[in-house]
Amino acid sequence: MDAMEGDVLRDKDREDRPLAYANAGNGCGRAASRDIDRVVILNDVSTAKGGATDLALLSARMIRRRGFPVTFISGGETDHGELATSGVDLVAMGEAHILDQGLRAAVSGIHNGAVASFVAKWIRANDTPGTVYHVHGWSKILSPTLFRALAPVSGRMIVHAHDFFLACPNGAYHDYQAGEVCEREPLGLSCMRTHCDKRSYPQKLWRSARSLSLASSFPKQAAHRILMLHEGMQPFLERAGYPGSALHTVRNPVRPFTSERVRSEANAAFLFVGRLVTEKGVEAFLAAADALNLEAIVVGDGPLRQMLEQRHPSAKFTGWLAREDIAVMATKARALVMPTQYAEPFGLVAAEASFSGLPVILSDRALLAADVDAAGIGFSYRGDDPSTLEQAMARFAALSEAETKAMSLRAFARAGRIAQSPDAWCDALLGHYREVLATMPADGLRP
Repeated sequence: MDAMEGDVLRDKDREDRPLAYANAGNGCGRAASRDIDRVVILNDVSTAKGGATDLALLSARMIRRRGFPVTFISGGETDHGELATSGVDLVAMGEAHILDQGLRAAVSGIHNGAVASFVAKWIRANDTPGTVYHVHGWSKILSPTLFRALAPVSGRMIVHAHDFFLACPNGAYHDYQAGEVCEREPLGLSCMRTHCDKRSYPQKLWRSARSLSLASSFPKQAAHRILMLHEGMQPFLERAGYPGSALHTVRNPVRPFTSERVRSEANAAFLFVGRLVTEKGVEAFLAAADALNLEAIVVGDGPLRQMLEQRHPSAKFTGWLAREDIAVMATKARALVMPTQYAEPFGLVAAEASFSGLPVILSDRALLAADVDAAGIGFSYRGDDPSTLEQAMARFAALSEAETKAMSLRAFARAGRIAQSPDAWCDALLGHYREVLATMPADGLRP
């Protein structure tokens, strides 16, 4: 990879740059002295796997449709996949996921020298003062080394905090062994001495070493702009040392499961959508449904599935479904239950359900919980007490048809604005890009 010639790294569509000036009105935020030449999106992989990757791919497609040249730098696959017909230029390294690297991951997950060389070469060959760099997922392939390679253009770099890996070694501020939200200072003495990892204490120490490498490659006090999914993430990131001035909220884009309102008042089933792992709270959900003799639908898969199917034979398990098939399950539900046990930064499935007119019952550990309560589009319950989930589901099951319909109508009308449309989200991203460029000197390099 180090021997790769510069002309291979050089973008093939530089001639598209004039399109950006024809679209200078797109986006929001303070007007910049220069417009965007190119948006470079960096992510571990380039095929949809949920979460950060889905959003990275969506942003690439939407920004390209606005007329701006977009380069997607992927640590993984060389197959264009979803980007094939989008006009986005894919530059892929072909590196393996750290879980597939064997013993090599012990080093490459902390310092991936191939990534540093590749990205540095691309920047030398293609950078302009109007190029913006947007980092999404980095912890699975790209490693903290990515930020060292981006140091020369760090003033034009934006980092998306899809989780808490920027702050917390295990990425969740969750003590998986105790089943509690973690209140410790990241990388402090108490943190380092605590086995909080979902797998093992040696992995906790390895992840701590990765966090120390990140702190060196991406100095917290110098962090220019970090985009959070929810303002509730700010205290967690500040606890790790990031300045509040660097933190900005951009709520996730949401497409509803259905374009027509789910008539939840006519339904009886309670719906769970997600991975079947302990921290998602699916066991508590099914136990509550059994105790109340309520119909339960479980969409998703994971290591707990076989055990859960044996313990809860009355529940309907579908496995992972295509989006249109999830919509079918949603039309049969009275409410969606999101019983997360950790400080979930957003909870996309809750917003997708709500925008479809499906009320939501969720743990108060999810950052959306207060928004849901305030908007009257569902109930929250105490995540540290599973019995309160049963109480919340019983309370919801007892609502009259009129009460349930009123809640469904509020949800379908986007009450509480818990998320935003894809177009509004794209506008917000472009606004942040322009604001970053407006702070830079003529050469585009931080003084």
